[in-house]
Amino acid sequence: MHGIVDSLWITDVSGRSMPERAAAAQRLAARLGAQTGIPLDVEGRYPVLAILPRRSDGAGALTRYWGCGVDEVKVRG
Repeated sequence: MHGIVDSLWITDVSGRSMPERAAAAQRLAARLGAQTGIPLDVEGRYPVLAILPRRSDGAGALTRYWGCGVDEVKVRG
């Protein structure tokens, strides 16, 4: 799991199909929204995601990533 101010990236490790993953992500968003009072939307699915390291310590940078999505390629930072 990786989160920044406006995003939450999750990984499905259960071997589900893409439709099952999408449904599970929607359920998770609904459950987290109900528990926190903060509405969450599922905006994209990225089978390939690279979170780039920070120069200072090598940990994942919060705003530098790229992903190959189901419908798009997203590059940030």
